[in-house]
Amino acid sequence: MKSEQSIPSSKRLQLLVDLERLGTMSAVTAETGLATSAVSQQLKTLEREVGTALLQADGRLVRLTPAGRVLAERAPGHSDGVADNSPRPCPRR
Repeated sequence: MKSEQSIPSSKRLQLLVDLERLGTMSAVTAETGLATSAVSQQLKTLEREVGTALLQADGRLVRLTPAGRVLAERAPGHSDGVADNSPRPCPRR
């Protein structure tokens, strides 16, 4: 048995971030050049790595669960400007 928790792959995390940002698997596959089945498999592996459901099927669409949104928002590369260490103006007092 593993004594420590595994760290999710950054490439898999990026696919989750891409799905949150782009909204559809088709858009993710178009942007990454990966097959839909490859993206799906990588996201299923990510779910196993973190031990919780990150995606929920909604008809033909796939949506992030609340846990999936939290993980995507905290992942490096998320577009909120926090993870990329971009400079921000300091608020004046």
